[in-house]
Amino acid sequence: MSQYYPLFAELYLQEDGTHTQQKANARSRTDILTQIGEIVSELLMNTPNNHKESKLWLANTFSQIVVPDEDKKSDLFMPFFGRNKHLTRELLLMVCQHSPATVGAILKSQGTLFRQFFADDESRIKQWFAHFHYSGKSEYGARALERYVFDRRDSLWSKLVWTRKAVPPCVVVQKRSLFLQLDVVKTVRNMFSVAEFWDSDEFRASLSDGSFLDLDVCFFVETLISQLDQGPSVHAAIRSYLKTEKFGSLCSRLFVLLSDADIVEFLSLLDPRGVSSGPFSSQELKEFGEYLAGRAWNTVSELLLFNALAAHSAQVVRLLREDEILAEKLREKLEKILLDYKPLQSPEEAKEEARDHWALRREIAKRTKGSSLSKQKFLLLESFLLRYRLGFFKDRQSIERILSASSIKFQPVLLPPPPPTNSNPSASSTEPGLSSPPTQRRSKKSRRKRSSLSNEIQITDEEDEVFIGWTFTSSPVTSIASSGMNGEKRGREEEPIYDLFDIVNTLVHKFFTSCQRWFAAQDRSFQAKT
Repeated sequence: MSQYYPLFAELYLQEDGTHTQQKANARSRTDILTQIGEIVSELLMNTPNNHKESKLWLANTFSQIVVPDEDKKSDLFMPFFGRNKHLTRELLLMVCQHSPATVGAILKSQGTLFRQFFADDESRIKQWFAHFHYSGKSEYGARALERYVFDRRDSLWSKLVWTRKAVPPCVVVQKRSLFLQLDVVKTVRNMFSVAEFWDSDEFRASLSDGSFLDLDVCFFVETLISQLDQGPSVHAAIRSYLKTEKFGSLCSRLFVLLSDADIVEFLSLLDPRGVSSGPFSSQELKEFGEYLAGRAWNTVSELLLFNALAAHSAQVVRLLREDEILAEKLREKLEKILLDYKPLQSPEEAKEEARDHWALRREIAKRTKGSSLSKQKFLLLESFLLRYRLGFFKDRQSIERILSASSIKFQPVLLPPPPPTNSNPSASSTEPGLSSPPTQRRSKKSRRKRSSLSNEIQITDEEDEVFIGWTFTSSPVTSIASSGMNGEKRGREEEPIYDLFDIVNTLVHKFFTSCQRWFAAQDRSFQAKT
């Protein structure tokens, strides 16, 4: 297949002009793309790990959307608060972490709760009340205890338990550091019988900033969950928090916790007119993220498929190549489909497959105008198929033939070989002609660059030069940058060196944008006629 693939790639980018048997050719292409879509959906949905990973990809896509309307942000997540236990717990944890004073305001009036909380574990007593200082400036529970007892010293001083000799109030008032001699645990246990202390202004003031959450945040999250039906305070606090938090942060932590049914509901609430451009890695990904928003998706599997193929097709290929159980069966099924469809063993077969591609492209352009689900699905599946097949090309010669056929100008980067090893340790290493500059001394292992689509690029060593990658001398460099694909800068800053993974991304990006421009031209032509 590698012998004729450059022709195959070139025909994909250049319309063949043949319109005979278009419907039959389009139907043939539709069949293979439908089967490929089913294989990828099965890969994403039929194992818990892959399903979770695909939901993380979707969360990443939506985390880049900006929702400027504060009320809209809360409206998107509040329907699931209380109903989805995992999301509810995570959202309350986020409030505890990012807005502890909000939780302090809700719980500080519940003296009985805190009295039992400290009674259950004396280590909590030490962490909260053992904050007396030599300077006399106590903190947290120590400050509350000190102020409360001092104001009521006539009746409560006897509750204090000292590690040494008891100290009277008239002495302590002159030297507050003497509170360091208190047996804090025993003293606080004595205060359990003083219910008024736990409801006092002094103790509530120590809780106001929410610092107590660090003692056992999970305990207080569960406490808030148990109180969801006891009043509007928790719901109001959550709604207020959602308005102030960034939509991207909310999506990155909460979206993956939604059930499949919840995701469909969430997207129905996400009106694309209420979102704006976020820091997407490319214009295409930005448009696709907004395309997903607010669309009436029938199933989550369809949504996950679209997102995976649009933004994470390289990871999908990785799953197909690396998964040891399900992916092995699917990989065999995919290879059989491709083999039965067209083995591409001759230039004629390559041209025939390209004709099927263009026939389906024309059929879709005739049936759908503007942005459409069919058009996007066609583009994504064809791009995935191209990426999957390109993954089989690992040697330098094959990649360079494909680049040339795709009209991409490139330049291989070669380095002089490392100096020969001198077996005589007494010989000088600085003789003229035997040494190389330090920057050119690279072991063969260090020259090899890994790719997520293959085990390694095969290094092709010339007789006296070593190949390490490619630089581009035309627009594909810009395509790589706009797609968030980064070459490794080994030489001058303006000449980054790209490896096999970058090359595949460039070719897929070139194909995708070519299709987008072609469909846009067809739409303009249709509008001009009508």
